[in-house]
Amino acid sequence: MITIQSHERRLLLDQTIAQPYQWRGSPQDFLGLVLTTTFAANRFDMPLTLADRCKGMVSATADNIAAAFLEYMTVDMYPFKNFQDLQKRARPSGDMIRKGLEVIHIVMEDAAIHKLLSNTGVTFHHYTFVESPAELWAEAFIIKASEKIKFNDAYYSMRVLALKLA
Repeated sequence: MITIQSHERRLLLDQTIAQPYQWRGSPQDFLGLVLTTTFAANRFDMPLTLADRCKGMVSATADNIAAAFLEYMTVDMYPFKNFQDLQKRARPSGDMIRKGLEVIHIVMEDAAIHKLLSNTGVTFHHYTFVESPAELWAEAFIIKASEKIKFNDAYYSMRVLALKLA
């Protein structure tokens, strides 16, 4: 689970996630979002521990990620019945997958830059930058979802999701 920096930030994130996010893409785009987020959530392929299971945590599978998104997002699945039907009968849009791979590459480059800067003594924190609504919503979503789903690298997952939603 992710810890929050301050009470004020927690209130801001709670208010952000309380507003349902209206998905404007196609069902196939949503499938691409779910698959990219699932990939990001399983970056280190760490299994659930006994402690995780005792807390009621579940693995970051596509079904669990989709269920978490659908808790906070409005998605028109038509002509599909539900996410399982979408996953069974559709392919994620090629554009969304390409965009997802680009986002993952950008986030990995950011991590390399952070590592390089840390060796020079220059540091900066992501909270010091102006955030877009997508970044704020992604952070709020990952915090809420990580109460139930194990994200191997929550910050990485949040960055990937924010860039996908932007």
